[in-house]
Amino acid sequence: MNKDILLESSNGIYKIKLYKPENKTKKFINRLLNNEFPFLLKQQGREEKHQGFTIDEYANTFSLVTDKLILETTSNESLQFISGKLEFSIEKCKKYFQIKIHSFFKNCKGEWIVKAAELKADLMVLNQEGRHEIEHENVIEFYLTEPNKK
Repeated sequence: MNKDILLESSNGIYKIKLYKPENKTKKFINRLLNNEFPFLLKQQGREEKHQGFTIDEYANTFSLVTDKLILETTSNESLQFISGKLEFSIEKCKKYFQIKIHSFFKNCKGEWIVKAAELKADLMVLNQEGRHEIEHENVIEFYLTEPNKK
């Protein structure tokens, strides 16, 4: 990975630079979530049989959103997907959790392009195990991989 997008901490470990989320990426993700995956942001009606997600189940289901973002970006902007990260963290009020998405691409000139978005979801979309895990861990990270092209 290009060091232009990395920061080195005092102990020699690299961290990703903080990028301000883009409106275009956030709008795309919000449109997807609201139209196709509203259950990922807000608990749906009580009549539903689903009792919430574990963190792993949530990340796996959320990968449908990140896959669409990656496919849309590589197709429409002619970028090559390199890597990415999906991060969940608990908010101080413990009513919501924050979702951060960072996806890294290269253009045809070899320049790095970062697509980032932040949003929040109702903690009640997680089941008891999922809520306990995010409250205990505070931050949980998953790495994005290139989706299969269908």
